[in-house]
Amino acid sequence: NAPGDAQPGVGTLVAVGDRLDTGPGGGALLRVSGVGASQASLRLAPDTHLVWQAPGRLQLLGGQVYLDTGLNGQGGGSVLAIEAAGARIEHVGTRFLVALSGDVLDVKVRDGTVRIKAAGEVSLLESGEFGRLDRAGSGVPQIELQRVGISGDDWSWVDALAPALNIDEQSLWSVLQRAAHEG
Repeated sequence: NAPGDAQPGVGTLVAVGDRLDTGPGGGALLRVSGVGASQASLRLAPDTHLVWQAPGRLQLLGGQVYLDTGLNGQGGGSVLAIEAAGARIEHVGTRFLVALSGDVLDVKVRDGTVRIKAAGEVSLLESGEFGRLDRAGSGVPQIELQRVGISGDDWSWVDALAPALNIDEQSLWSVLQRAAHEG
């Protein structure tokens, strides 16, 4: 890896300018400070490539990322913007997936709301909605919206990278809330 590249690992701190690449056999779970609730996390699928551009902003070069702000659909906290294929995707307190393959950008919202800004247009996606931006052809992103399931095979890599459920010194209520959030 070139200087400034980071390979996610236990205890790895990611700094502005770092490039993260996951290999074909693994993903990564990152804790994100300053975004949403204290348990905000970013999950990277296998074969994902991104650059941490600035505090609160990353550029997805390819692959899939999943952001869980820990806010259960509630707004609040700082925004983490994901930029890809000429679009800017921002959470409004949510859990969502962004996938980039060539000129096609897919956004799937598990819960909450996501704001997509592309080609001077702003679209909001709600829980259970899917948006596709395809820059092929005209080069101008065209947003196609449809319904999508919030569980199933498309989400399996996300669920596999979920943070471990910590029950030590936690109230039963807090453990049940966290389990319900992930479930």
